[in-house]
Amino acid sequence: MRRSPLPFRVLALFFALFFALTAVPTASSEDQRQRYATLSDPQTMGADKTVEVIQVFWYGCPSCGQLEDQLKPLIDETHGQASFRRMPAVAPRWEPHARAYYAAETIGALEHFHQALAIAMQDERRPIMTEADLINFAREIGIHADAFRAAYHSPEVERQVQQAAAFTERFEIAGVPALMINGKYRTDLQLAGTQEAMIEVSRALIEDATAPQSRRGRRGQRQ
Repeated sequence: MRRSPLPFRVLALFFALFFALTAVPTASSEDQRQRYATLSDPQTMGADKTVEVIQVFWYGCPSCGQLEDQLKPLIDETHGQASFRRMPAVAPRWEPHARAYYAAETIGALEHFHQALAIAMQDERRPIMTEADLINFAREIGIHADAFRAAYHSPEVERQVQQAAAFTERFEIAGVPALMINGKYRTDLQLAGTQEAMIEVSRALIEDATAPQSRRGRRGQRQ
């Protein structure tokens, strides 16, 4: 007696399971590429041989402060391989904050000003938006208002703001927070999905960039 053929429903279930399993995404390099963008106009940022990571932010963005806290383990982990710095994004509404950031840096009050303004705007939701607001806030937290105002309008701060505006455009930054890796790659919440994924993508790109140097170093030791 000849066996009856396998029922159609069983075959259909088999193929459905097969295609479902093969379609499951993996943590491959292809998957990583979907979480960051390669810049159309790469920039050489750092003067040394370390990988430069730039944290692009705006003071009114709560996610920017959260990302800065989450970056600390990566900064410690990649010490000597990567250098990290902040860059305020520049847009018409955000320019006063970028100018204030560089003014505070010029007079040696950056960390105090940066932390205080982030708390005031992100946690306390204070509308500190204009030049007058920022100068009054600097005075409020103990920074000499006249020195801050002079730096705010100085040629050096103007140069830094213009440079940040040019980088904001070249890096194709449409939102913050964003991370720029080695002047070649950008990851942000839209691309990566979460802040944790942004950091993991950055870690992988740092490792990729430093791997050739590590191999050269090992070859040099063997010679």
